[in-house]
Amino acid sequence: MATSDEGSDADKSDQVVKHWLKEYRKSLERMTAVDGPFPLAEEDVQHYGTSQRYRCWQKGPNSIVHHTLRELYGDCFARYSDKEFLVYEGERFTFSQAMEISVALSRALRHNYDVQRGSCVAIAGRNFPEWVFTFVAVTSHLGAVALPVNAWWTGNELKYGLEDSQSCLLVADMERLERAPFISGMGIPAVCMRAGSTAPPHGAERFEEVVIAGQKLQPLNTAALTQDDRAMLMYTSGTTGMPKGVVSTHRNICSALNTLRMYFVHEQPLRQLVVILAVPLFHVTGSHVAMLAAICRGDRLILMYKWNATKALQLIQEEKVNSIVGVPTNTYELVNHPDFKKFDTSSMTNVGGGGAAFAAPMIKRVRQTFEKAKAGTGYGLTETNAVSVIMPAVLFPERPTSCGLPVVNVDVCILGEGDAKLPPGGVGEICLRGPAIMQEYWRKPDRTAEAFHVDEHGELWFRTGDIGAVDEDDFVYIMDRAKDIIIRGGENISANEVETALYEHPDVAEVAAVGMPDDALGETVAVAIVFRKGKTPPKEDELRAFAAERLPRHMVPKEFFSWPGEALPRGATEKIQKRAIRADLAKLRKGPDTTSKL
Repeated sequence: MATSDEGSDADKSDQVVKHWLKEYRKSLERMTAVDGPFPLAEEDVQHYGTSQRYRCWQKGPNSIVHHTLRELYGDCFARYSDKEFLVYEGERFTFSQAMEISVALSRALRHNYDVQRGSCVAIAGRNFPEWVFTFVAVTSHLGAVALPVNAWWTGNELKYGLEDSQSCLLVADMERLERAPFISGMGIPAVCMRAGSTAPPHGAERFEEVVIAGQKLQPLNTAALTQDDRAMLMYTSGTTGMPKGVVSTHRNICSALNTLRMYFVHEQPLRQLVVILAVPLFHVTGSHVAMLAAICRGDRLILMYKWNATKALQLIQEEKVNSIVGVPTNTYELVNHPDFKKFDTSSMTNVGGGGAAFAAPMIKRVRQTFEKAKAGTGYGLTETNAVSVIMPAVLFPERPTSCGLPVVNVDVCILGEGDAKLPPGGVGEICLRGPAIMQEYWRKPDRTAEAFHVDEHGELWFRTGDIGAVDEDDFVYIMDRAKDIIIRGGENISANEVETALYEHPDVAEVAAVGMPDDALGETVAVAIVFRKGKTPPKEDELRAFAAERLPRHMVPKEFFSWPGEALPRGATEKIQKRAIRADLAKLRKGPDTTSKL
């Protein structure tokens, strides 16, 4: 029996968790019952060439669920017609106005650009209202496939994405269009968002002119849309360099959105929330957890051209903001802002973030800094349409190192050696199954096969590549990443891409890129380098400039370390031991060690 205060506190915490979990699960059971607002029932679904038994959202007399994005838009844009939907700088759009623009745009895209059901339309730009209008037009009225383009992509990456996706049209802002002089040679037309007084490059039409033309056209003859039609193609960084295209159907996306909506209804009353979008719309957090969830709930969504903590505090005060959808970095910057107390933040009820770990000490800091706001977190991937695990805000302080509990229609297991399922507490690869999981990696059957595991019962599991555990209460813990990905401020960075760029330097013999802990960004990029014999190691500024010429800004390493000896540490299989490198670099940060910083 524990006699210390610490042991007593731990016992009390465990009792709180047990009691609350019991009530929490009862509440979810009522909401997902056959006569509840979010009825769930087992259903056979074809998934990756197999028949899977999933818990799927059902229609019912009292239900508020949707099975396609077209159905979701039709219901919600009508339901919230007169409410404000989007706010950008001095511009404001109601749900009704947003739908009118999207309808006109869809007519013009069909008439002028022959965008058909199943066509792929790339959207590249800042978080402008036009981005949202385009996404709605493409995925609803046209029955086409939306490709949210990573705004960090350089010319080569952008060209790869457009070619690989077989995009028929690019809707982009001026900055992205200027990076794509090759589209003319590819035969891809373009529509330019926010061109202003400048003539759009590469023969692109102005967005507003396309909409005006669409207003004069006849209504579309819309083809039938099914749950299993493709709706979205979203690229995610991988360990092999070029990103993989994640294919999601209407079923996948709506499964996640119905889940999000149910949990928000559970957590707070049905009322219009005011939400700041602090991450790019090309992130699954931005597109799903913010934009699409705002449509589901009738939120007022405030778009920021670029994240700025001072501007965010001004908006919180002026717009009476309730929540910020972002990464933990945004929360850190707010609570540490020197002028925080000068602003009225009493309207805030929730802060947190996805895409990166939320440091446990920040939970207490949030409660101390904000009057009402609670910290929240969760766990999901592009491949799971953002929604897999959600941490109830009331329990986050009791389980600060966990990312939460599996949502009601997602199963979690931990696979150990030989793909054996591990008992509670066992550490292995986190695997997920459910109707929100992607269909495939676009045009990459080998990568798709690697991503799925079929167990002895024929159940299909998605391999997340994350190492973790699940405790006896079903809380999920992430401990490491099997995939060689560095997450900087919620942005996935391929270590392979960083290494490939630095290997081009004539003096570099070996290089390993690793993520190092950072209070603001979660991780930053550090590289350990072995230089060629007989060469004078280049200075850090030279290496940084060399990397900056070949990589997007966010991928350029923050720290460069010279590794002693002729090779980086390796294991029995001759693979470079990045965990050992990361540990040694962490020691170096604290004091002298065998490595040396350039």
